[in-house]
Formats: sequence, C-alpha cells, structure tokens
Amino acid sequence: MKIPNTAIRRGRQTAPGFTLIELLVSIAIIAILAAILLPVLSTAMTKSRRANCASNLKQIHTAAFTYTGDNGDKYPFAVIRWRTGTANTWDDLLYTYLGGEANAARYEDLIGSQPQLGQGGPAGEGNRGNKTVQCPSDKVLRSNANYPGAGRSYVMPRHAMHTVPAWAPNPGPTGFHWPPNPENATGIGLNWDVAGGPSPTWNPRDATGSGAEIPGRQVGIHKNLISNPEETLLFTERIRREMLQGSFEYQTIENATQHLISNRNRDDYNNIATYHLGGFNYLMADGHVEFWTPEESIGLGLSVAVQSGAWTLKVGD
Repeated sequence: MKIPNTAIRRGRQTAPGFTLIELLVSIAIIAILAAILLPVLSTAMTKSRRANCASNLKQIHTAAFTYTGDNGDKYPFAVIRWRTGTANTWDDLLYTYLGGEANAARYEDLIGSQPQLGQGGPAGEGNRGNKTVQCPSDKVLRSNANYPGAGRSYVMPRHAMHTVPAWAPNPGPTGFHWPPNPENATGIGLNWDVAGGPSPTWNPRDATGSGAEIPGRQVGIHKNLISNPEETLLFTERIRREMLQGSFEYQTIENATQHLISNRNRDDYNNIATYHLGGFNYLMADGHVEFWTPEESIGLGLSVAVQSGAWTLKVGD
C-alpha cells in the first residue's frame, strides 16, 4: 500500500523553535533574576571576608596572649627600637607565634646582629607573606610592588606617649606619660624608642644594662593595667599602601578616623560602605571581636577624632 506523502511529511516534522518575542522575554527574566541575586551574592561574599578578618584577629590575640605569658605579662609593643639601631614591630614580635620560622624573626636573634626587619632583614619588609596579618578585604596595592602579597592590615591603638617618630630619640617615661594614669590612660599600642639612651625600666623584674634589649625587660603595658579587657581595644584595621609586614610605618592608629583613606585620588582609597558593609572589626584584649561602626567604638565620646571608649585604657569612658 502506498503511504500518502502527507503522512511522510508529518513524520519528519520537528518541534517548533522559540519565537523572537519568547527569546526576548526569557532574556529579560534572566536579567531581572541576576539583578536581584548578584547584590545578595556580593553581600554574602563581603560578610564572608569580614568573618575571615575576625578569624585573623582572633589568631593574632592567641599569639599575643602567648607572647605576653613569655614576656613578663607585658603586651607586645606596636614598635620598639633598640639601642643597636634595630627595630621590631608587633608583627615581628608575634611572627613565630603566628607560625613563622624561629630563626627569621625571634628578637633574640636580631639583637645587634641583624638589620631592622622592616628595612630588609632576613624576613624583611614584605618577604613573609603571612596571610593572618592581612584582611581578605584589603585589596590595596602596596607601595612596594616587589611584595604585592605581604600587606599588613592590622594596627594597635596608639598610646599618647607616641609623640615622636619611631626613628627619633624618645624622652622616655615621665610621671605624666608613664605608667598610664587617669589623665593619660590612652591606647595600648606603644611606639617605644630606647635608641636614644639607657634602657628605661618600670617593672622591678626588668633588667638594665647589657642584654636588656628583650621586650619582656622593657617598659610595656602590663596585663594588670587592663581593668576591663572586654572593653579595651587591642587591634583593629587600618588600610594604607605603605603598610607592609615588618615595616615600622603605620603600626598604630590614632583614632577612628584613620581606618581608611578617604581621598579618591589615591590608589588605596576604600569606601567604608562597601569595605565591610559600614564598619570594622575590633579585637578586644580579652580575645573577642566586635564589629562596629567608628561611632560605636568611641563609647561615650563625642568625636571619632578623639580617643575614647574602647580606644583607651580608661574605665567608663
């Protein structure tokens, strides 16, 4: 029997394709969904980086806590310059406690024999690349292009004794400056220079003279001075292109206005609204991390340009 041509043609027919209108509608729906989901994904990624940053700070606290126990119950300095001309920043002092090689940055190995780490020592400026001391949200290209992956994002709140540069002679502790008293119980980060004369001492257990260039023997913030560690800031964030691991520049922060550069003409400009979604991580001396806006960090203070609240050793401000 002969099969009609029409039946053959029907058997060979294929499913019809999308019309132009249907294709345009599909594209529009995908675009709308993307517009809805991308900001959500971006926010989630920012929060994830913020959480990793808080984790970094907690690791730094563990290192600082262990260091304190090894050094006469004194917190690490923001920076200390020895009479020999060498200098150590807080990340130098905590280097081995954060997993670094013992022969690269332990202060016992540096006294009198090695150049300052921040100026090209054995674990010199930027050579280490320790991710623990750099916030994952910190994408600023550093001023030294040779070390793009070795930025330092964390700093200590400056003590008022920091009235001279780290490389200039420090007048030493006075009755007004040290130890902290109610009039001058400022930040926990000491920028200490003993290069200009005899090593000053405060704790009776400290030694003087030969061999005194060990942090545990130098004037420092003793943990007994911290009356309210849960409200006292130990580390927070500061982002600048000059901040390299091991560099003595910008190891402290003066107040809550200095977290980010606000000049859009600089290549280290950051927007507070997008960096951590409007705030920063603040590591307290007891080891917990707060996420605050700068305004929330100053307690009863009236200006973010003045140390108050968590920024000082005072109680109740």
